[in-house]
Amino acid sequence: MSYELLPAYHRKRIMSEALKVVLDFGFNELYLNEILAFTNKFNENSKSLLLKNNFILEKGEWMKVFLRTWFIV
Repeated sequence: MSYELLPAYHRKRIMSEALKVVLDFGFNELYLNEILAFTNKFNENSKSLLLKNNFILEKGEWMKVFLRTWFIV
């Protein structure tokens, strides 16, 4: 998963709403077991958004964030 917004659209909850729809579709329509997101290690807003949506942070040169389901499909 990847996303980017122009600065004029930051802090308007656009990505929060979009992420909910993407996660719902991915897990409930496509039956995915895992969704990955990558963000720059300095992008605190993006990391915060992903963590609030149950992603798990793995540290590295680039931040890898994993969302794992708690059920087996």
